[in-house]
Amino acid sequence: MLTPLPLRFRLLCLVCLLLTGLEGVLSAQEALTVAHVEEITQERRSVPESSELADQLSRAYLEAESGFSESRVPLLMVLAAVGALTAAGAARLLRPGFLPREGVRRFVVWGAGIAAALRTLDGAQQAVMFRRAASVVLTYHGALPKGLNAENFAQSRAALPGVAAFGAAFITAAVAGMYVLFSVYFSSPAVKALVAAKDKQLMP
Repeated sequence: MLTPLPLRFRLLCLVCLLLTGLEGVLSAQEALTVAHVEEITQERRSVPESSELADQLSRAYLEAESGFSESRVPLLMVLAAVGALTAAGAARLLRPGFLPREGVRRFVVWGAGIAAALRTLDGAQQAVMFRRAASVVLTYHGALPKGLNAENFAQSRAALPGVAAFGAAFITAAVAGMYVLFSVYFSSPAVKALVAAKDKQLMP
C-alpha cells in the first residue's frame, strides 16, 4: 500500500520548485539584458531619467555591467538552466512517474549546490557593479531630486558605495543560502530514508 508523502517534505519540494524556478527565470532575463546592454545604453541616452542624478547612476551601472558582459552572460545562462532543472527535479520528487526518486534526489542536491556556487560568483560581480555605479555620487555636484536634502546628501554620500555593495551581498547571501539549504535538506539522512522507502513501494 502506498503511503502519502509527509507534509513537510511536500511543502519543501513545492517551495524549492517555486523559488528555484523563479530564480531560473530571473537569471535568464538578466542574461538577455546583459547580452543587449550596449543597445540598452544607447536607448537610455536618448531617454533621460527623471533627474540628473538618476540619469548618471543609471548610465554608470550600465557601463559597469557592460564591463562584465562577456563573463556574466554565460554564467547567468548556466545559472538559469541549473535553476530550471533543479525546479524540475523538485517537481519529480513529488510526482516521479517512472523515475526512481533516489536519482532525482541526488540531482536536486547537486543542482542546488552548483546553483549556490554560481549565484555567489554572480553576486560578487554584482557587488562590484553596484559599488561602481554608486561611486558616481562621490563626485556629483549637480541638482538634486526634489525631496532630497542637500545637507543629508553631502553627509551620507561617502557611505553610499559601501551600502550599495552590502545590499548586493545581502541579496546574494539570501539566494545562495536558499540553494544551500535545499541541498542540505535533500541530502539529509531522513530524506534519504524516506526516498528509499518510497522507491521500494514502487518496486514490483
